Amino acid sequence: MNGNSAPCRRLAGYLTTLVMLAVFAASVVTGKAQAVADEVRQLRDELTKARQEIQALREENVRLKGGAAAAASGVPAAVGAGPAASSGASRSASGAVTITIPAPVAEGTSVGVEQLLGEYRTSTLAGDARYKGRKFRLEGDVHSFKKNFVGLGWIVEIQGGDRLGLVRCHLSFPGLSDFQPMQGGRVLEGRRPFREWHKILGVGDRLVVEGVGAGVDGAVVVLKDCHPVDSQAAPQ
Repeated sequence: MNGNSAPCRRLAGYLTTLVMLAVFAASVVTGKAQAVADEVRQLRDELTKARQEIQALREENVRLKGGAAAAASGVPAAVGAGPAASSGASRSASGAVTITIPAPVAEGTSVGVEQLLGEYRTSTLAGDARYKGRKFRLEGDVHSFKKNFVGLGWIVEIQGGDRLGLVRCHLSFPGLSDFQPMQGGRVLEGRRPFREWHKILGVGDRLVVEGVGAGVDGAVVVLKDCHPVDSQAAPQ
């Protein structure tokens, strides 16, 4: 019996060690499982929060699209009484956005660059409702000009007295076939076939053009199908 005691003690020691290792392993697994569970719970909470934010953004987008659709359809929340009506958007006491749409500009109306840019700065939607697709006259100072890539047209940028914005006109000169920039690109001369050259516009000159509003390109208001109506730029 005594001869078997040593192996029994060794076996008991082995079993004790195995039990301790098993307990330790179980605790480690339990700890990792708890950490995984906590991480899953955190991810689930973040997902729920993200879904709520997405839903709020969707609702806001629908609300804004509803206001834009009303403006585009000509049925705004508040319609101006005429050309003098203020343009833009205001927020009521309840928080709803009220869009005020002015009447379209009458054909042939003369508009200064400052007025045109000012209305577009207040509201692009209202500016388009008043000017886009409408033919009117624009008066301002020539800021720069360059040849259009296609045809005989020129791209002329016109600025107002505040010099804070530009209107880009796609300008043509009916009856003129030949053009030449002069004085380092500050003066543009033109002529009819076989006629004398004459100045048609210059940087800093006052220019009146008639064209069709084409909305905003980047940060620039655009007029297309423009032609000059002042005497200097008219064909001679």
